[in-house]
Amino acid sequence: MTETIKLFNSLGSLGRLQLVKKLENQGPQCVQELLEGFEGSQPHLSRQLGTLREAGVVRVAKSGNRRVYSLSEGVPDLIRFAEKVVEQEKAP
Repeated sequence: MTETIKLFNSLGSLGRLQLVKKLENQGPQCVQELLEGFEGSQPHLSRQLGTLREAGVVRVAKSGNRRVYSLSEGVPDLIRFAEKVVEQEKAP
């Protein structure tokens, strides 16, 4: 149960959710690529990615000197489900 809470808490930040959507739309990326369009510094981005990694939302792979982040399996489905629920709640 606490892992589920950690997962949903990690998605409760607009900045982290934007990172998740960017990875969903553009695929795996390194920190420098994720920094493009991110409102914050590189250390702040790294902390946000660390939170997502600890919650199991993203995974990281080393590629040479770079760390490449991608969404964990099932996360895109979870995001689409959440968006669908929100849209249904907005409907009259």
